Amino acid sequence: LSAQDDDAEAPCKIRIACNGKTIFEGPSKFVRFGWSVEKITIPFACLKRGNVLTIENIEDMNNISGPPWFMVNYAVIKKAVQ
Repeated sequence: LSAQDDDAEAPCKIRIACNGKTIFEGPSKFVRFGWSVEKITIPFACLKRGNVLTIENIEDMNNISGPPWFMVNYAVIKKAVQ
């Protein structure tokens, strides 16, 4: 997954789910002020035909100065080499 975190000091909290099952939740591991790539493993048990990958910002959206943001550049899904 190629993405970029908010420009704030603290990392933005995100959730990544596959077919409704959370596979990552917590502070973003992506860099500020630029793009970075992180490998995220999708457990085989989460997969089915017609998969849906959801990446969402789970920060409090009641911030008057604007919510923290998280931006995705691209995602590549491929079978792991055994």
